[in-house]
Amino acid sequence: MASLGNCAPENCGSTANGLKKLSLWLGDGRWSVIHFNFGIHDRRTPPADYEQRLETIVEQLKATGAKLVWASSTPLPPDGTYDDRDIVARNEIAARMMKRHGIAINDLYTLIKPRLAELQKPKDCHFKGPGYDLLGKK
Repeated sequence: MASLGNCAPENCGSTANGLKKLSLWLGDGRWSVIHFNFGIHDRRTPPADYEQRLETIVEQLKATGAKLVWASSTPLPPDGTYDDRDIVARNEIAARMMKRHGIAINDLYTLIKPRLAELQKPKDCHFKGPGYDLLGKK
């Protein structure tokens, strides 16, 4: 069994990077639960490509026998460089897919959105300490 708290040794980035490195990240461990997300780094990926890549990743993760939990991508700041509608669209694609596969969804987007001004760094997709605390508890 992999120990609680194991994670990929890097920022996993986009689904394209995930496809290249997923077998390396999984290694030969026996996973009980895999909590995963791809989205923010795919905000410019065409939706059809995102869906196809994510489908392949989901199939590979299901093959581990672990309980899978999808984490929705968190919102992009309204005062930032990127458009949050791209995240909403990726979350919708992922939610449909996870439901089709019977994968639990940890909806971090809906959790954090009402408190974004308080918990997210200005003009940044990252969070202040209390924001990470709230996300971590969820």
